[in-house]
Formats: sequence, C-alpha cells, structure tokens
Amino acid sequence: MIQIQSKTNRLIPRRKIHFRLGFLLVGIGLALALHTSLFLSSSMAQEELTAGSPQAWMEAFIETAPENVAAEYQFIAEIDDYAISGYVWGEGGGYVVLENQNDLWKTLCGGGGAIDGAHMFVDCGMSLVDAQSLWDAYKVAYEEATGEAIQD
Repeated sequence: MIQIQSKTNRLIPRRKIHFRLGFLLVGIGLALALHTSLFLSSSMAQEELTAGSPQAWMEAFIETAPENVAAEYQFIAEIDDYAISGYVWGEGGGYVVLENQNDLWKTLCGGGGAIDGAHMFVDCGMSLVDAQSLWDAYKVAYEEATGEAIQD
C-alpha cells in the first residue's frame, strides 16, 4: 500500500486521499449546481415580469427570490425608454436592461457578470447611441450609489 506523509507527520493511506478528493469534488459540483439553479430561476423570473415603472419591475423581480436567497438592488439608471439595474441574487448577481413598451417595462436583456455599453449594443440589440447613453447614465448612478467611479 502506498502511503503519503501529511503535514502533521501522520501517514495517510492513498485510498483515503482518493476518497477525500472525491468528496471534495462532489461538494464543489453540488455548490455549482445550486448556484446555477438559483441564477436560472432569476433569469426565468426576469422574462415574465412587466411593470409600470423600472422601480416597480425591480421590486417585483426581487420578490421572486426564494425565501432562503438574499436578493437586492441598489439603484436604477434610466434614459428615455430604457433602464438598467444591477442586482445581487444569493451569492451571485447580474444586471437587467428594461425597455418601456406601451407604458409597460419589460426585460430587454440581462445576464450575470460585467456590463458595459458594448454588451448592451451587441447582446440587447440597442442602437449604439442608446446603449452608450444608458451606459453613461449607469456609471453616474453607480458612482452616486457607491461613491466609486467605474473606469472604462
């Protein structure tokens, strides 16, 4: 039997190392699956919502979070018929871009991770002028809410 010396100078049989490694990998897999399912539930909730204002939309969206998932948003940037807000959903988060269609705010696009004007232009199908204007409004709102500037 092959044995490995541990930090505490104990010999650990190799098969126990495989067991511990397997246990660790299963735990990581479960954590990733749970995080992904929480993010997918937030994405599905986004697609179904409509509201009379971006604030009402975000409040309704946050209310769709399961009881055991912390969800919040800090601010909303709005120009003309577009609005954007970042949010925290459990241990992850993302952003959502809303569009005003006949006095109802609906999801135009959204996702996890970083956002900028180029993403809104490409992923959301916005005009370049609208995407850049919304991005500029987002940077101002972000700085007002956090006291930190976003560097392009």
